[in-house]
Amino acid sequence: MSVKIKTFGDKNKETGQLCRLEEGFLSLNCEIISSDDNIDLIYAHGAVGWNHAIILHHSLNKKPILLLKVLDLGRHTNPDYLVMREKLKYADLILSNSEVIKNEIKKYLCLDSYTVFDCIKDVYYNQNIKKDNDFLAVGRLAYSEKRFFLIKELCLLEENKNKKLVCCDSSDPNFGSFLGIVSDEKLNYLYNSSKFVLCVSREEGLLLPMLEGFVTGCIPIICNDMSTAYEFAPKKFICEPNIESINSKIKEIENNYLYFHKICLEYGDRYKKFFNKKQIAQNILNAFTLAKQKREKISLNNKNRNKNIHNWTSLPNLHCIKCNLNNMSDYGVRMGWFDFLNKEWDSKEHENLINDVDQYCLVN
Repeated sequence: MSVKIKTFGDKNKETGQLCRLEEGFLSLNCEIISSDDNIDLIYAHGAVGWNHAIILHHSLNKKPILLLKVLDLGRHTNPDYLVMREKLKYADLILSNSEVIKNEIKKYLCLDSYTVFDCIKDVYYNQNIKKDNDFLAVGRLAYSEKRFFLIKELCLLEENKNKKLVCCDSSDPNFGSFLGIVSDEKLNYLYNSSKFVLCVSREEGLLLPMLEGFVTGCIPIICNDMSTAYEFAPKKFICEPNIESINSKIKEIENNYLYFHKICLEYGDRYKKFFNKKQIAQNILNAFTLAKQKREKISLNNKNRNKNIHNWTSLPNLHCIKCNLNNMSDYGVRMGWFDFLNKEWDSKEHENLINDVDQYCLVN
């Protein structure tokens, strides 16, 4: 499918997904365009791109398909759902990155959406890399929903003081070994060289480090109030959001690490097929096709409605100026099919006939 696509969102290669998605689109013979001409699809990846996408869409005479993607509803930040809903209503189709977020969009915004998921980085399992690190923490660690304090408290336990924590983020949490934002190649190495990736967040849309951990054999530790935990992770890797439960889960896995590592990689084999950039790009193109069909159906219905409805004159000489038909309800009375006083038809067939002719005009 050759589709000309204009994209909006975070295009930072290390911190955003959009660059990877564009690579996925290109691998499917689509064209990523920078101009505002001859666009087939406007795609906004997350709320950061919605405004620009909506403004561009509104300015164009020939309206391309507009897809707006929801990464999460940010419920912990007390969002304005009314504003969010009004923006999303401009979309031909709203996209979500998980079934959990799809259900939240329906619950809090009363809108339908189509799940396309998110794409992981180009990471892979390398059995030749030795696991020198104990813990890995990735991305936006200063955000409150990331609950970095749990990671810090875990590492301060007496039994964990000699364990190594590596942090990858744009801001230094002032704890552990901080590497800043690293390249995809370096991140892949860190996943493979770490025993656990600590995914103790709550209420996130998809939590890509969890999926990337599965793919690379870096066992994710996930809290049970993480919104998508049970959608993607086995119960064996899920714990309560407190230090005792997290530490107990790590001990349980460490005591039989090879067994849990095997389970991790089994999930990873599945997820590297479902969440790679080409597959997610294809999911979005499927949504594009669905949105086109939806728009064409609405257009056809409107066209037929405008063509086929009578254009009645005013009383007393009521007739259609297109086909010159008199009001057929009067005809039904004159034919004896309709008892005007008792409001009864002599047969359902005659009633349907009169109603159909009354409603639809045969002249375009």
